[in-house]
Amino acid sequence: MFSIKSQSNSAFETIVVDDGSTENLEPIRNLCDKFIKNEINGGPGYSRNVGFLNSTGGIILFLDSDVVLRPGTLKALNNIFNSDSTIGAVGGSGPSDESGLDVQFISGKSYNYFGQSKNTLYYPNSKQRIFDCHHLKSAFLAIRREIYEKIGGFDPYWHYGSEDRDLCLNIKAFGYRVVASLDTRAIHDSMNSPKVAGPDSRTEFWIKRYLEVAIKRNGVFGGIRWLIGNLRKRFLKPKLFFGLLSCFKDYKKLASRVGLIFLSSVEQNKFYAFRTAQLLNKKLPFNVFYPLATPENIAIFLTLKCNAECSHCFIADLNSNSYEMSLDNISKIIDSLDRPTNISLTGGEIFLKNDLDLILDKLMSSRKVKGIKLCTNGSLTQRIESVCKKILEKYNKPLNIQVSLDGLKEIHDRIRKLPNCFDNAIQTCERIKILKQKYHQLSLVTAITIMQDNINNVAELVDFLEQKKIPSKLSIIRGNSFSTFGVPAGIIDNGYEPRHGILPEIGEIEKLLHSIGKKHPNYFNAGQKRKLGIMLDTLKFKERRFICYAGYKDAVIYSNGDVALCEQVKPFGSLVDWGWNFKAAWNSREAWQQRWQLTKCACIHGCNISTSIAVEAFKKENFFKKTIKKIFA
Repeated sequence: MFSIKSQSNSAFETIVVDDGSTENLEPIRNLCDKFIKNEINGGPGYSRNVGFLNSTGGIILFLDSDVVLRPGTLKALNNIFNSDSTIGAVGGSGPSDESGLDVQFISGKSYNYFGQSKNTLYYPNSKQRIFDCHHLKSAFLAIRREIYEKIGGFDPYWHYGSEDRDLCLNIKAFGYRVVASLDTRAIHDSMNSPKVAGPDSRTEFWIKRYLEVAIKRNGVFGGIRWLIGNLRKRFLKPKLFFGLLSCFKDYKKLASRVGLIFLSSVEQNKFYAFRTAQLLNKKLPFNVFYPLATPENIAIFLTLKCNAECSHCFIADLNSNSYEMSLDNISKIIDSLDRPTNISLTGGEIFLKNDLDLILDKLMSSRKVKGIKLCTNGSLTQRIESVCKKILEKYNKPLNIQVSLDGLKEIHDRIRKLPNCFDNAIQTCERIKILKQKYHQLSLVTAITIMQDNINNVAELVDFLEQKKIPSKLSIIRGNSFSTFGVPAGIIDNGYEPRHGILPEIGEIEKLLHSIGKKHPNYFNAGQKRKLGIMLDTLKFKERRFICYAGYKDAVIYSNGDVALCEQVKPFGSLVDWGWNFKAAWNSREAWQQRWQLTKCACIHGCNISTSIAVEAFKKENFFKKTIKKIFA
């Protein structure tokens, strides 16, 4: 920075791009005009594009952090560009230490250089001061602004290596010269540059990179010509040979990047998502790809209207607005999915929605929908029975009815603040049981939330339901202030809190579960035991106790179109902005930004835990099948 500030040419701005480093660069902020910190480590090409987009100058000089400019270099650059309008990019010369020898080559051997040219020797006393070269190193590369915009910037998909080679070939393709000058000098401490480990890997790495550039710029035959023209005896080693051949497999991907304007917001966002997926692969215990497939499970809040006022409800603006998901918008969401999906419809009370039967008809008729779960308080018995019967007669897809219960009549009606809610809910369950005898695709479960208000009444509710042969499952009251951990302050939903519900002591919950299991030995299946165990461990240790797939296999859509990776965090955007195209939203920069921030969070949301358990079970089953197949093969 000091070498830049000491330049005689005063008409320049300095922009520093911190590519996601962990170093303390606060002192640098005071030395530059603009300081930009990338959220992720995007690589040299991406960072230089970011720097360019924040610049205003007519000539852009890219410098690595370990490059020191010699006096007079900026003035010399200006003079070179002003002398010849056909010059598109300029590099320079200089040693890698303080030897003071401003030479490009010594005895024909590369010392350390910013411009590359075949069979050319540079000497400090040479009469020729400017040389056309094959390409410049982007550690020290100046380019005209209008040319950089025209060619679309650096290709960021080469995270390290060859992004400069590709850029220079692109400049030449547009008819401009790429030159190195002996009057533009700098010192490059190349010992600090990234290295490729291993005796053979360095050669393989760079040759593969050069071959990829040749394939991108000139197609498969151009790559073959380059390979034949640059063949050496050492390249014939089998490992290297097959490594080079693998480059041709990606020729379509390479060719698809020709002509892209990487400076555009669309391409910037696409690369951000691509690179974030790459980095998440190193942090998460499962594979992450870009573009990401739409989730296997989506919870859709159809309405915020409700006829109850439950003390443990976390929807702050219930009944305070008229947002309802329309049939047209649901159709757009479903049509944008790329695989069969389990849809959970919730609210509010979804059976208050007049067009629910039309929505269910649309969902059931779509090949993109695997099955549907309807979450209800069960108070509207006739409506529930009528809608379900109509759908069941027409479609054979799985339909699950989940009725919420909190206790026996007095306790339940008090928590729900809805008279006769318990009696109606039980009547609904009985009607569903009757329908289930005819329609085998129908299933029923009652959901009981354990909280301080009902901790002493849950056991008798379970006794009642077991006697009635009404299936039930248990979960624990949740709220971000007491059951969510590790979510950054900027994205946690602070409104995600129960109205009045309180979390009981963990010991009380364990005691309750033990007593229920002792009285009803078959009540808890393996999945329920695992889920409740994860919930309790999360509350105890305040850290993630399972592999969470929220934001990958699970998603949430609210009635106003807001979309979130999970219920505990703020929505990352609105589907309105993506024309209700869910896949576009799911792969947006905003979605990937949140995924990057949610790698160490923890919560007790039953749906996300259930997904994890299901994936775990599937993996074990597949492993078992493969093992058996090997044994008897």
